[in-house]
Amino acid sequence: MTHTNHRQGTRENLANTFAVLMIAAKGINKDGAVEKLREYLRIAARHNPVNAGNIQAGNIRTLGGLEQLSDALKGGHIVQVAFNSEDNLIGFLSDLNRADLGLSVVVTGLFDQVRECCERAGLHRHTVEYSLGVFGRTDLLAEPGIMEVTTMCGHGQVSFNLVQRVVKDVVRGVMTLDEATETLTRPCVCGVFEPTRARRLLEKLVAAELKPALRSYIAMDPSKCDRCYACEVACVEAHPGNYGQAMCIVDASMGPAVSLHCLHCADAPCIKACTTGNIVRDAEKDVVYMRGDRCIGCKLCVSACPFGMIIWDQKRGQAHKCDLCLERLKEGEAPACVAGCPTGALSSPAEAGEQLKKHRLIALQATLASIQTPGIG
Repeated sequence: MTHTNHRQGTRENLANTFAVLMIAAKGINKDGAVEKLREYLRIAARHNPVNAGNIQAGNIRTLGGLEQLSDALKGGHIVQVAFNSEDNLIGFLSDLNRADLGLSVVVTGLFDQVRECCERAGLHRHTVEYSLGVFGRTDLLAEPGIMEVTTMCGHGQVSFNLVQRVVKDVVRGVMTLDEATETLTRPCVCGVFEPTRARRLLEKLVAAELKPALRSYIAMDPSKCDRCYACEVACVEAHPGNYGQAMCIVDASMGPAVSLHCLHCADAPCIKACTTGNIVRDAEKDVVYMRGDRCIGCKLCVSACPFGMIIWDQKRGQAHKCDLCLERLKEGEAPACVAGCPTGALSSPAEAGEQLKKHRLIALQATLASIQTPGIG
């Protein structure tokens, strides 16, 4: 990506998201450029742009349309137009090529897709700019799903809190997805924010909020558990940094033995309680885990967990929890406790249907019953 503040996302959701910038160079061709920028907008109007703007004037959402944006251009030297299809982009670039306005043009998008569109429009790129990533206090950044939305605005005018607020408003039913998209599009004054992609990303964020509050990722069949504690042993071996503390717990206090695990709540209280950003959610696997290097020993997460599944290390003064063996999951392997269970009492989350619902209910009931059991917290 270029000129758009290190846009984040997957190849799939970044495809067909384009911003085209026309730039007059100060001291070279800025004088008299306003009329050329207006012609640029007139050409764009023929190819269904989804957004456009100028940082001094504003975007078409705040001004009312392309004509109003054109009228508002004064001494500015950059105009941006956004498209959401290859055909519209190619048509625009072809007409722009023929117009030969004499100002620099930058096309932003996935490199190979932009290259192909330019070639089909009869253009050959001469410069490529790409991001080497983001460094610094990255722990202060929002979760990846939020960042995918906010980084569409090159000047950072769409805030983390605004995205979180509109998602909650959609979930509560006080705002539609279209209204939420419009709310997020308006602050990006330069007009590169692409509303079609923003709506798709919002749909995912809203869907995540609407998931059941509890998700037992490891299905459990108590009738197969023979209390061998192999799952605890496997957990300890997989997490040597936890100094012998298992993140799954075999409990037989209520009758048949069950193995208790973190439920990786959709609206995780431990994430909200952590003041240092030590507890986060992995966007790919939807797992709540601890970074491990930011725990200050405040115990707020221990108190916040309604199921007593945050383990407190008294000696080191730090908290630990099940991370569902995240690295194993990313390699396509089952969590260590599932792999180590010799009786098949534990099974991976790939199991579905009524059987999984039954196992979830059993695990939840056992976990709720064990909250008052000494030693669980």
